[in-house]
Amino acid sequence: MTESSREAWSQKGYVNQFSPSSVSVTLSVVTAWYWFSDSLRTRSISLWKALKYCIGTALLCIGLTVLVDTIMWRKLLWPEFEVLWFNSVLNRSSEWGICVCSPGADKSTKAVS
Repeated sequence: MTESSREAWSQKGYVNQFSPSSVSVTLSVVTAWYWFSDSLRTRSISLWKALKYCIGTALLCIGLTVLVDTIMWRKLLWPEFEVLWFNSVLNRSSEWGICVCSPGADKSTKAVS
């Protein structure tokens, strides 16, 4: 993609949907799922042990994301919970606004009620 075409896409509001980190996370999840399902199928690991590993890993990952985001934002923060609370519990997701990414879209509209 040339620089001028990138600029045109940027001006029209198109965004890259897939970042390298999202691809690596997806591959990690698929790999872990394959390994766990294969281990359970061959009975090389028990269901209870697999659940302990999964819960432990989930808590470790949550702890790491809270730690990193707390340092970056300088307040205790778990971003995924904040989004869940704001969008689902408070039902305020419309306040985020939308970007209609069609070539003729008017970008002055920030939120649709």
